[in-house]
Amino acid sequence: CGNQGDTSSISILYRLDTIAPVVECLPYPDLGCSGENAPTSQQLIDEGYVDTVALPGVCEFLVELVIVGIDTIVTECDTTIRHSFKAVDGCGNNSNTCSVNVTWRRDQEIEMNCPDPLVLDCGDVDNDSLIEQWLGTFSANDACSPIDTFYNNYDPDAFSDLCGETGEQTVTFTAFDT
Repeated sequence: CGNQGDTSSISILYRLDTIAPVVECLPYPDLGCSGENAPTSQQLIDEGYVDTVALPGVCEFLVELVIVGIDTIVTECDTTIRHSFKAVDGCGNNSNTCSVNVTWRRDQEIEMNCPDPLVLDCGDVDNDSLIEQWLGTFSANDACSPIDTFYNNYDPDAFSDLCGETGEQTVTFTAFDT
């Protein structure tokens, strides 16, 4: 038939990206005694506590951080909100998961054990040491925090009848935890 023609072919080359992105989480500072200022997941991202690490690949610049979950963990003394994240690139590759824990101590009542009233005999030479021992029997406990300060307002010159060391005095005990 003697026909002559041009032949051409089209080839399409695809590069498959299977490299997963990496997400990193940094520790968040302890909030102390109040969770009032606990950050949201988005705030953790905005403040740089969660970030992605670029790895070479076709989709390395199309990485989106995804909030995987938010869990609240309550123990006897602490509350922790665990924010979990992952990254997904434009090719659908999923990263590892990482978490940022935001923790604060729960406010616990201080249990104070005040001494029973002390009755002294007028003129007893041991009164000062008896009072000192009595003041030393005060104790305080917080199941979650150490008691770092406690005091009382005892004043040897504050007896009620203003007649030397006679009369009565109310002593207030105070304790503070950290």
